[in-house]
Amino acid sequence: MTNSRVAWRMGPVLGISYKSARRTYGIAFRVAFALSTLSFLFASAYTQFRLSGIDKAAQTIEKIASPCIEYLLKIRESLNDVGKASAAFVDQVRRSPPGKPELLLESIDNLTQHSKAYLDLTLLPLEEEEWRAIEEGVKSVIRAVKSLAEIAQAGDADIVTQYYLQVVQPAILGLNETIPSAIAHDASVAQKLAQQITVLHKESLAVVVLLDVLSLMLSIFAAVIIYRMFRRHARLEDEHSQLQQSRVEELNNFAGRVAHDIKNPLGTISMGIELLQFSESPKEERETIELTQRALRRATQLVDGLLSFARAESNSEGGDHTNVQEVITQLGAEYSRIARQDRIDFSVESSVSAEVGCSPGIMVSMMENLIRNAIKHMGNSDKRQIIARARVEGRKVHVEIEDTGPGIPDEIKDHLFEPFVRGRPGESEGLGLGLATVKRLAEANGGEVGARSTRGSGSTFWFDLPLVSSRQGSNPHL
Repeated sequence: MTNSRVAWRMGPVLGISYKSARRTYGIAFRVAFALSTLSFLFASAYTQFRLSGIDKAAQTIEKIASPCIEYLLKIRESLNDVGKASAAFVDQVRRSPPGKPELLLESIDNLTQHSKAYLDLTLLPLEEEEWRAIEEGVKSVIRAVKSLAEIAQAGDADIVTQYYLQVVQPAILGLNETIPSAIAHDASVAQKLAQQITVLHKESLAVVVLLDVLSLMLSIFAAVIIYRMFRRHARLEDEHSQLQQSRVEELNNFAGRVAHDIKNPLGTISMGIELLQFSESPKEERETIELTQRALRRATQLVDGLLSFARAESNSEGGDHTNVQEVITQLGAEYSRIARQDRIDFSVESSVSAEVGCSPGIMVSMMENLIRNAIKHMGNSDKRQIIARARVEGRKVHVEIEDTGPGIPDEIKDHLFEPFVRGRPGESEGLGLGLATVKRLAEANGGEVGARSTRGSGSTFWFDLPLVSSRQGSNPHL
């Protein structure tokens, strides 16, 4: 005897007719449907609202905070040039008065240009004090240096030297002491904005999941009502509910993978900003800035690539090309420094000149996951080496990451590329999504993945992607 038949037989006992029961079920279904729809609409509106906050914070970092730091570094570099030019000019005046101020005035022009670019930018929160200090400092240096050039025309080397020591040099030193404070403030603002993005993301995800769960519960309730009236229709509703639940779980997994991939470039950016505060030479500063810029570009590539992949499930778009050598060289330069922190020798053995049919962000994500996996599982191996290789094999590009770690445990060999699979408990941290992400991205772009390993002798993880174009005569990048 079915539940619906029991309900109808209990109807007369409860004094409820068939029509009134049907009417009650209809009203309950419409209410449940309306609430479920409103929940979905509210979730969509709330998500858009949160995304606007994330976008605003990201725009502030990209268009204000980063350019501020960049121009402040250029101001400091120009200021160093002014200091050198001033000292050289005074020395020239002492040897052969009145001296030639052309180089001195040229250095002032560069300082003026860079300071104007910085001062024209929109102020960050609580930046006005540093902004005023930079403005006054630059004006003071320019006035002092121009006066130095004018005084030198009289040909009195002693007066020129005295003015340089008492006015010009203190002005330069004063501005040089102000710049690090402004850089530190802008870096702090950028860090807070990045933290704000993280918080908004987590809060948005929690609310969306809650609303999706509510919507799912209401949908199930509506399905139960329909089941009591139309058995066949109830089965369709149940399948729909299961699909809804599956999509919620997929959203959680994909959000975790995005956070997993984006965390490393943000860490590189943070490290670069910290290194700038302790840098002692312009060369180190330039290298650190280049490293930070590469990390920013890579973070953007990751987001673009992963979002493009998410859209590809419903609307696949071709046309993306990626230069394999550029990606492997970029990651080699960055991860050689990271690996050294764990006493690991990271090298690149590749001179392939080929393009594959995926976005740069997807290529970066796949290689980064394999490289980080090799570093994380190096363990206590005596020989600590990781090698990245790429080569063309027919109509495919084969990329592999070889390490000298302890190898893959036998019990997980058959499940390596499944979600949430990790090494033995206590051996590693993380969610176990890295290799699963590589497999999903490779297969979504027409490729495949694999691994080979010998216990105690290391492992090699690889993936293949379809070749788009190639040419001969490339130079190796080591």
